[in-house]
Amino acid sequence: MPSRPLTRHEQQMARRLRDLWEEKKAKDRLTQDDINRQVGWSPSVFSQYLRGRIPLNTDAILRIAKAIRVQPWDIDPTLEPLLRGAGYATFDEAFESLSDSEVIAVATQLARRLDIDGQIDLVARLAAALQASREGS
Repeated sequence: MPSRPLTRHEQQMARRLRDLWEEKKAKDRLTQDDINRQVGWSPSVFSQYLRGRIPLNTDAILRIAKAIRVQPWDIDPTLEPLLRGAGYATFDEAFESLSDSEVIAVATQLARRLDIDGQIDLVARLAAALQASREGS
């Protein structure tokens, strides 16, 4: 049982995740253990998110989305305006089009929704993306 009742939004996210998971596990032959290993969680964590036993947070959503190859906003639509500008098909495409100052602004907003490990990962990824874009220019 969750430590507190899930909000309606959290219940909807868990439901969307379950629906996506049902599609992906059959199509890609994935198991919950595969996801837990891929994102570095103990064996029951992904199951708890799927069942709505613990609320999804932004860090978990980003990790799960990457592991099952969906966009984060497929799980939590409120992330779409943060992660994707109008007209962009993917998170990567949106970030590639942003100036350094725009990336910093979006990253700042996103970081407020992440735990410390997620913030560290975000900064590392952004630094690598910025370096790669500078080398490619």
